[in-house]
Amino acid sequence: MKNKAIAIINLIIGTPQLIVQVLLLATVYPKLSQMYSEFDVELPFTSKYFPVFSIILIFLIACSLYLSGKFLKEKNPSDKLLKQNIASLVFLLVTLFLLTGFYVLALIQPMYSLTNSL
Repeated sequence: MKNKAIAIINLIIGTPQLIVQVLLLATVYPKLSQMYSEFDVELPFTSKYFPVFSIILIFLIACSLYLSGKFLKEKNPSDKLLKQNIASLVFLLVTLFLLTGFYVLALIQPMYSLTNSL
């Protein structure tokens, strides 16, 4: 049962990350790029490649959530699946902290730099 807790924690951490990533890609990034194009200013490097990075992260987070669901459904999960869930947990925790800085760098900071350049 305690091994199942790892999969549950993965779902608790990964689901909001996935939702936020999709929402940022679908709503915030288009508005930011539109704002930059209206002022005829080039997007910063981190913002320009945000969609590529975001799609890769969405795929990896979805894979982590799939592994967690698979682990919870099996009555006697294998050790390989347990190790994959532990690796997924580490990945999700690392991305949780790294994404906060990346969002600031790729989405929030460009808004401030645009207003300063006008």
